[in-house]
Amino acid sequence: MEIRVEVETEDRFTEARQKALIAPFIFVALDPKGKPAEVPPLLITAEEGEEYFQEGRKRHQGRKKLRYRRQSVFRKGGAVRKPPRP
Repeated sequence: MEIRVEVETEDRFTEARQKALIAPFIFVALDPKGKPAEVPPLLITAEEGEEYFQEGRKRHQGRKKLRYRRQSVFRKGGAVRKPPRP
């Protein structure tokens, strides 16, 4: 699940607000054995929520493509080696 977090700063005297950060955070549900688990689908009720959902879906697909490209670089003789950790 991807959660969008927006952080604002506020001037204590004027109460003017300014965006400081907008970032996606990724959470993974785990089963009792610590493996990724399925969760019920998200019920989207607002148009804005649908837009965020589609943006998140695009980012997810991009991460999957990047992961596949990284793994394919490390294929050797039919066996797959895991890429080194950063």
